[in-house]
Amino acid sequence: MEMPIFSFRLQRWFILINLIISISSFKLESVSSTPTFGNETDKLALLAFKKHLVDVPNGILSSWNDSLHFCEWEATHQYWHFCISLTNIGSLRLLSLSVNNFGGVLPNSIVNLSTHMQELYFEDNKIFGSIPEEIRNLISLTTFDVAENDLTGVIPNSISKLQSLRQLDLSWNRLSGLLPSSLGNFSLLYYLNMSHNDFEGTIPTSLRNCHKMEILVLDNNKLNGGPPGNFIVDVGELKNLNELIVSDNKLSGVMPAELGNCLVLEYLDMAKNSLQGNIPLSFSSLRGVRILDLSSNNLSGTIPKELRNLSALLSLNLSFNYLEGEVPSGGVFKNGNRISVMGNKKLCGGIPQLLLPTCSDILSGKNGKGKHLSIRIIIVISIIDVSCLAFIVASVFLYGRKKTLRKSFSRASLGYEYLRVSYQELLKATDGFSSSNLIGMGSFGSVYKGILGQGERPIAVKVLNLQQHGAAKSFMAECKVLKKIQHRNLLSIMTSCSSIDHKGSGFKALAFKYMSNGNLDNWLHHESRS
Repeated sequence: MEMPIFSFRLQRWFILINLIISISSFKLESVSSTPTFGNETDKLALLAFKKHLVDVPNGILSSWNDSLHFCEWEATHQYWHFCISLTNIGSLRLLSLSVNNFGGVLPNSIVNLSTHMQELYFEDNKIFGSIPEEIRNLISLTTFDVAENDLTGVIPNSISKLQSLRQLDLSWNRLSGLLPSSLGNFSLLYYLNMSHNDFEGTIPTSLRNCHKMEILVLDNNKLNGGPPGNFIVDVGELKNLNELIVSDNKLSGVMPAELGNCLVLEYLDMAKNSLQGNIPLSFSSLRGVRILDLSSNNLSGTIPKELRNLSALLSLNLSFNYLEGEVPSGGVFKNGNRISVMGNKKLCGGIPQLLLPTCSDILSGKNGKGKHLSIRIIIVISIIDVSCLAFIVASVFLYGRKKTLRKSFSRASLGYEYLRVSYQELLKATDGFSSSNLIGMGSFGSVYKGILGQGERPIAVKVLNLQQHGAAKSFMAECKVLKKIQHRNLLSIMTSCSSIDHKGSGFKALAFKYMSNGNLDNWLHHESRS
């Protein structure tokens, strides 16, 4: 049975109040000029909610009346007061106030909510102040998201009492101090985002104990340190790690070869640090990696040729290091749009688009003075052009990343558009591709029913049998066709996944919206078979 979000004594208000408690995608400041039936329902829900608030100071909800369109009702920090009223709802499980205009200090009354509270979403508001020590009272909390606010201070030590935490997002605030070692006590934690803050010191080595960790985002802080006792070395123990983003910090030491043990890693971003040494040969074991960014470090040596065997690799950025020797050929290295090696003055060879000198010219020293000057001019011009393009692409990417990475585990607000799912997520969604969820089989694979996250609508996952000759080609062909066609009578694709499974074998799957009324074959031939 699905766990109730909350309840009131007056059961007739249940549906109306449910609408207002989960208002994560509803902005009170957005203006709608033409009210619809749905808008009227929202208005009634807000008014019903107002009736059930107690001890509300005079004037705070004065704009909540029929004289104004409900989209023009004010939503300021004073409305935190209504949280006091919610402390009497013992069965409250989820509270979402995301993407609104709430401001002020996070009230202490928040920590007096039900001890059964499991999920708190306050992201993308104007909340300031610090995280209250009393947060420890919410012992059942599994998700705490206060990203994109203006919080300051340090992470309270009392947060270690929240042993049920699975998702913790404090990103895009102004928090400072050290990352507490108690973070390693969260044995169930699989999503941790502390990016875009002012944290300093080392990354706690205790995080290696979070064996369920799938996404770890710590970029744009002031974190430093290197071996010994370096978490980046110990990160190889996180076998389920799918994304590691530690760019724009002050990390130092040798690029850890242990990262090659994270076999399901798909996104690795360690750019803009002070890491040195060679690119580890063990990175060639990351068969499912899609994005690999090691740019703006102090890496040296040659580029391992084995990286060309990473068939899933979509983007490789090795720019602005001290790499030397010949750029490998084949694989990702044959596509100039997918690799960047600019700023490595001793590199040579590669495809023509890279505009690098030939290795024979460098070795023989036959380049004349004029030719060297010509090459330098070409390189300078190309760097300027590519840098401008990279800046534009990076700006768009980071803006999108800010909005989507945090919400990768809150897909209810995103619907089914532009999902990016990993093998681990599809494995969970289908209960390990259980036979009980099998809904069909074809020449190139099997189709399973699954649920992406608690309480979300079902999906259909088509898993390709890559042992079948032609399955991989079928996967690529189907992706190309489905992304180009749209028709109301055709089932559109939600997303695809190209990775490796827990055995290290290749994995490819397509995800569609689940249709509950059977398949076309049954509808066409039902009568003839009955």
